[in-house]
Amino acid sequence: MTLVPYERTARTEGRSRWTFAKKVKFFVDSVISFSYAPLRWMSVAGAILAMAAFAYAALLVLLKILRDLPIQGWTSLMVALAFFSGVQLLSLGVLGEYLWRTLDAARARQGFLVRERIPRRETSVQRDRGAP
Repeated sequence: MTLVPYERTARTEGRSRWTFAKKVKFFVDSVISFSYAPLRWMSVAGAILAMAAFAYAALLVLLKILRDLPIQGWTSLMVALAFFSGVQLLSLGVLGEYLWRTLDAARARQGFLVRERIPRRETSVQRDRGAP
């Protein structure tokens, strides 16, 4: 890799039409279009959320058994909500990974179909060399 130094000259006429919103949209499109990282982050966040909810539920059960601490009604609702939200996020990440791999496979295909293959004629040079 080689660095090519240059000096950027100031714009002489008009204003740039690249607004902040357009720059943000370009950044988001660039990250989403060429990387499966957001899908992986979503899967990891879902797994972490589900495990944290499960660990919190286990802690609440232990506190109830060991210290006879009363569990409020909203606690079980929040644990269930957090756990199932994490599972849903994890599932969306896995489905997104499958779709991304399908898209990658589709991008790798050539843009044309071969209807008929015509055998190549042998040239005199190929006959002399014994090449196929």
